[in-house]
Amino acid sequence: MDDPALDHELGFELLLVAALHEEAERLLRDRSEARPRTVPLRPASMPVRRQHPDLGAR
Repeated sequence: MDDPALDHELGFELLLVAALHEEAERLLRDRSEARPRTVPLRPASMPVRRQHPDLGAR
């Protein structure tokens, strides 16, 4: 099983997996270091309408 083409293809796949793993670790690290959101997601003029099973929308 000394096929240079197969060895080259497997080597490329290993490099690709290693690069993807490194990128995933970087994204997780960046996400964990990110500052928490300080701006509200919706303005105060748009209150949340919660559904209550017995009372309907409030």
